[in-house]
Amino acid sequence: MGILYLVRHGQANSGGLHTSDVADGAMEETYDRLTPLGHGQAEATGRSLAARIGGTEESAARPVVLSGPLGRQLSTAEGVHAELEAEGLEPQAIRMVEQWREFSSDDVLAPYFRAHPDKLAEIRRAYEAARDNPRGMKEHNRLLGHAIDAALREWRSTPAFDAFSAQVRQGFSDATSLAVGDQPVVVVTSGGPISMCAAELIGADWTRLINNIFTTSVSVFSVRSAGKAQLLSFNEHAHLDIPDASGSRPLRRYR
Repeated sequence: MGILYLVRHGQANSGGLHTSDVADGAMEETYDRLTPLGHGQAEATGRSLAARIGGTEESAARPVVLSGPLGRQLSTAEGVHAELEAEGLEPQAIRMVEQWREFSSDDVLAPYFRAHPDKLAEIRRAYEAARDNPRGMKEHNRLLGHAIDAALREWRSTPAFDAFSAQVRQGFSDATSLAVGDQPVVVVTSGGPISMCAAELIGADWTRLINNIFTTSVSVFSVRSAGKAQLLSFNEHAHLDIPDASGSRPLRRYR
């Protein structure tokens, strides 16, 4: 039995949502890079995976590391890969795989915000208020989550969603083909593909899963044959729960 690990990328620059022309499709380029916290999350995830893979029956095989082509995905994969290497697991070179690309936030969110400028204004007000009160970010995230849910529901009725679904299915099938060879396979991707893979296997609503995935969380699948997998766990994040000196858990973030 092979094991496939799907890892969400680290925290990215969500400040891109608050640029002046986000409704015109200027969010993705700004968003697509890790924050310093995101780099730290990638390293913590790599250490956790190294301990996990090193203690399995497949540990004699060199881990395969796949990554989507986006900047935030590749940077996270590099951090994970470096930690696997530091632990002596000799991972194979990172392979960039187009099928693990996330959908473009510009294609999904920009049309929604053009149609609902009041929602964007409300989110921006909450974001500005949170600058003076860090606890206020909870309200910002709540509003943003509702907007993303609504935008995704609208996007699901478009041909672009059908193309995205087919792309992810192909990526998942190819990854299971690698994992069935008893070598651990780590895929660094995003919330959209991970939630789609999980939702299809357990019959869940994709839009309900996607907004509940921590950055650099790990979802685990067992693989018995190419294209055939079982979801063992979803959104694991114990490796992000390490408290700092103040008792807070800075690595645990949804966005």
